[in-house]
Amino acid sequence: MMLKTRKPDRGKVTKLDRKRIPDGSSGPAQLSLRILATTDLHMHILPYDYLSDRKVERWGLSRTAGLIHQARIEAKNSILLDNGDFLYGTAMADLVTAAGHTDTALPDFDIHPMIAAMTHLRYDAATLGNHDFDHGVSSLFDVISQADFPVVSANAVDRLAFDPRQDATFVPPYVILNREVEDADGHFHELRIGVIGFLPPGSIKTTGEPHQPVTRDIVQAARAHVPEMRRKGAHIVIALAHSGIGDEEHVDNMENALLPLSRIEGIDAIIGGHTHQVFPDPQKSSGSDASCPSLRDEVAGTLNGVPTALPGFWGSHLAVIDLDIAQGPAGDWRVMRHSSGLRSVDASSHEEANQISPNEGAPISRGSKRPHGESQASDRAASVRKDMRETSGGFVDLVRRLHESTVAHLRTPVGFLTNDIDNYFALFGADCATKLVQKAMVAKVRDLVAGTELDALPILASSAPFKSGGLGGPNYFTAIRAGELTRRAISDLYLFPNELALVKVTGAELRNWLERAVSVFNQVLPGERGVLLKEDATPGYLYETVYGLSYRVDLSQPARFTALGAPAGLGAGRVLDLCYNGQPLEDGQVFLLATNDFRVSGGGGYPAFSPTAQVPVPMMPIREVLEEYVRQATVLARDLQPIWSFAPVEGASVLLKSSPKARETLERYPALDISVWSELDRRGFAHYELHL
Repeated sequence: MMLKTRKPDRGKVTKLDRKRIPDGSSGPAQLSLRILATTDLHMHILPYDYLSDRKVERWGLSRTAGLIHQARIEAKNSILLDNGDFLYGTAMADLVTAAGHTDTALPDFDIHPMIAAMTHLRYDAATLGNHDFDHGVSSLFDVISQADFPVVSANAVDRLAFDPRQDATFVPPYVILNREVEDADGHFHELRIGVIGFLPPGSIKTTGEPHQPVTRDIVQAARAHVPEMRRKGAHIVIALAHSGIGDEEHVDNMENALLPLSRIEGIDAIIGGHTHQVFPDPQKSSGSDASCPSLRDEVAGTLNGVPTALPGFWGSHLAVIDLDIAQGPAGDWRVMRHSSGLRSVDASSHEEANQISPNEGAPISRGSKRPHGESQASDRAASVRKDMRETSGGFVDLVRRLHESTVAHLRTPVGFLTNDIDNYFALFGADCATKLVQKAMVAKVRDLVAGTELDALPILASSAPFKSGGLGGPNYFTAIRAGELTRRAISDLYLFPNELALVKVTGAELRNWLERAVSVFNQVLPGERGVLLKEDATPGYLYETVYGLSYRVDLSQPARFTALGAPAGLGAGRVLDLCYNGQPLEDGQVFLLATNDFRVSGGGGYPAFSPTAQVPVPMMPIREVLEEYVRQATVLARDLQPIWSFAPVEGASVLLKSSPKARETLERYPALDISVWSELDRRGFAHYELHL
């Protein structure tokens, strides 16, 4: 059975016998436009955690589809957008990619499964994220050429020009969608909706293809293209910015640039992403900056007054931005009022949200004539539900077969583990799971440089606890039982398809690297008890540790970087007693540092390395490096020796939100003074106190 996709008539105004604005009508026309958006789907089509081999409730596009249905029913006019990083990131995606690289046909699929899902959900447009380039430009183009919705990006460039409008972009920088929309009185109008896309500068991995993408600064590209979109007739401009909120002040090529972007005149709404955060959050106080509450309003969902939403990751949330628009005398349209919010799949209680398949139905009213006498709301509801019934059967079965193949592949054993390993207390300094990855990286580099001029240099490895709770929930940690070590465990240990990277670093550069890492932690002064170790909005995967060194972290000192990596000052620093082989590290010492291709280019706000500092190595995913290490070792034991620890702060303690299951592992770390602060919070996390 082949998946059949319907081709909607996109970008055209269908001329039907509809109510037009009567001549001499008084007052400006008013209408509402609902913007729906997802971000960072990473091909999480089904609500399944392949890394723990279990069903989940917190994510999955098939669950988000129920929210999309409901949001469409409620609105006369809506569009659905995606903010990038939709192609890669699950074991299912890896299996699909491997089939593509070997020219192996996927059973039952004539187009890429993710594109099929998005086509059936009737996305209007999408932009690209940095991870959509992970397997190269050719693979990306093969996939997006199958989409019947436009894909845009204004700053992913093949060749840079002096003027951003002359850049040779890989896909169109923007699209202007012509939509026929209905106003409050039932009259129809043509609305031209401009959609422009951006991704984080410097974050696209190098794949060795002839045409490698380069990136332009987000704000620079927006300043050039947004006025052009207006000149070409866009009534409304929506920015799909695969970027986080970041700092207020613009810095060239900043990774997270939504705050500076929100100051660009002509942008009516922003969808953000990349950092896997949620915004707005009504449970937070309005305005994170007390001196300027309008800068970032968590309740209203605005940045500098512009409606903005960051809908989490993996389909965990649906962004819903409503714009109330009025037509001016010259035929232009202006946003008069707006609201911005998120809907969580975890909070959904609708039966349809639990059962809907990834081939969700058509958007509301794109040209179908309404029956006379039937209410508009019931017509929209009936149309969407009918489409759900017609399409809900076949697609989910097809994806289920692909899902079953993925699960079988991941259950293949590759080695044996003698002890349980986990990263529940990674941010307290106890992380035997990430340490196993780092050991594998060091072993691989040692093989690569054997017999070369680099052979004499000490080898270090930097990595992070990618699964560390946060928005993923209290079960989103790496925890692997003793026994057979499977491919699933390998993917659990290293979540992303990053490639191994190798750089020459000095002792001074290593210290700066670690100062950036420890800046994710809050400052704690003597006598302060129960201070949250890091803010909930700061992802744990930003915290890198370096295997091969030993050091302490003094939380009483101010951070030298912001939590997202921007320079914050030149204080004394937090990293103390930095040593290699028990000897103090000297600034001029030279090392080889194994890391990943994302970090080496400055990803996550880490200091970028120049091309001259990078050591060429064969392209290989770190997961493959880890699997090779496990196969060669056959039997692996747990290493509980800490790499780092916190320096004492008199009378102070910090709190970490971790899994309730972490309580069972406390006895493994007798050197750490950890106790349970509270059993469960509203999200299911337990809070653990560490006395400094």
